[in-house]
Amino acid sequence: MKTFIRQMTFTLFLGIFSLSVGADTTYSNREEVDFPKPSKPGLLRIISGEGDIIVEGYDGQGVIIEANSSIKNAQNPPEDEKAKGMKRISGFGLSISSSEEENAVVITRSMRDTSDLFIRVPFSTSLQFGGGAARPAARVAPPVPPDGQLDPMAPDSYIDMVFENIGGILENVISSFGPFGGMSGGDITISNVSGEIEVNTREGDITLNHISGEVVAHSIDGDLLIVFKKLTKKEPMAFSTIDGDIDVTFPADTQATISAKNVDGEIYTDFDMDIIHVKEIDADRNRGWRNGLTGMFGNTVTGKINGGGADILISTVDGNIYIRKGK
Repeated sequence: MKTFIRQMTFTLFLGIFSLSVGADTTYSNREEVDFPKPSKPGLLRIISGEGDIIVEGYDGQGVIIEANSSIKNAQNPPEDEKAKGMKRISGFGLSISSSEEENAVVITRSMRDTSDLFIRVPFSTSLQFGGGAARPAARVAPPVPPDGQLDPMAPDSYIDMVFENIGGILENVISSFGPFGGMSGGDITISNVSGEIEVNTREGDITLNHISGEVVAHSIDGDLLIVFKKLTKKEPMAFSTIDGDIDVTFPADTQATISAKNVDGEIYTDFDMDIIHVKEIDADRNRGWRNGLTGMFGNTVTGKINGGGADILISTVDGNIYIRKGK
């Protein structure tokens, strides 16, 4: 992989002002970076850091980055007696690298400081913010064993499916964040982009508007608001949070099989959805009382819109889910 790395130290030609004496210092900068192969769709990756991110698609080829970085104890790091009277010049906000193999621009933000970013990218750019999350398919109720007996200790039992409502949602979100992979925090707002989008934030809302690529979006503490302009492919997608509502609008002609799960909240849709019900079980012969337990620890609803299609998983622990039909 051919990689070119340029460190943005922000020590020259910057607008600098102090927020308070002896406290944080804010640095502002504007940078334009070309993809290694400007004529082809590129990838923008933001690996780490804290701060809000706003991305807008535009009719151009380069990546335009405006950064406002708040540097803690920039003038005199109190933890280092040897540094008294000196100015810290490392870790000023972020660094930028580009990968020719992936045709990518990669932004790395400091884990100890805060950098708010406003970025403009070509419409067809793909985005990856935070850890690499899996694209789980929506899970339907497990099959009834041939003998009709549902063992509560079996991996695919209905009892297991009940508790998976809680554990599965938590695992789905938390597994998206490795020690360096997930965003530390901040709201993420993306609009007018047609490439693939994969975004993660530990604490913050995710807003995706007027998009048309596949999406994987996860937050631990925040709402998700996603509005699709159109969907051109039938790839699995997943949207999840632990504490927050999830509100997704799909085009009216979308073909998808949606599995929606929550623990404390409701699920709503204005689609004419064909609900897939758990197979009816004879209570006398097959211990069917267990089937009634599936709603005790939340809701799991799987349904098809427009005949079914791509698997889409929507899950939250504490929040409502809204599946809307676009006008």
